[in-house]
Amino acid sequence: MITIFQIQLTDDQIDHINEHGHDSVPAQHARIKLLMSGSDAWKPEYFQYFTRTVECLADNLEGAFEETNLWNRPETKKLTERVCSSSVGDVFERNGEYFIVDNFGFSQIELNAATAA
Repeated sequence: MITIFQIQLTDDQIDHINEHGHDSVPAQHARIKLLMSGSDAWKPEYFQYFTRTVECLADNLEGAFEETNLWNRPETKKLTERVCSSSVGDVFERNGEYFIVDNFGFSQIELNAATAA
């Protein structure tokens, strides 16, 4: 099984961004950095902004990416209401290892003990 983590903004965060700009909310700042640069922008402290959003039965990263873009497998389990299709900057966890969706493929990333707990 592969678990997918995404940065999901609250309604209050979205309202704050609309009033004060993207850099006014740290989660949005991280989201934009990762969306634009993938693993090149990764910082372990960004993981605090991620939410567990999907569980896929796929046994490989590419299969999980496909599942969460085509939504063609009913056993794919959405864990939150605001799940988006997988894209650059999302984090996939497989067997205790973490991978970021990169501009091309996936890159393994490290989390420090505080963020992984």
